[in-house]
Amino acid sequence: MVSYERGTPVQETPLTAAAWQGETTKLSTFLDATPSVNLDASDESGSTAMHAAAGKGHIETCEVQKLTDLYREARMSILG
Repeated sequence: MVSYERGTPVQETPLTAAAWQGETTKLSTFLDATPSVNLDASDESGSTAMHAAAGKGHIETCEVQKLTDLYREARMSILG
């Protein structure tokens, strides 16, 4: 379970850690290196890495996640 309410996430993954900390470059590098990572993965309360970034006010980090998601969707629709 990852808790975004206080402090740092209880169970960190590279995705949630980078999002929580607003590490846009680290997040981008991680997403490029691991194209199969699920951006919609959530904890028991339904919170995602996007929630972690948004909750901390990391707008640029949210944008990287959203653009990555859109790119993946477009690529899959083209390549099948």
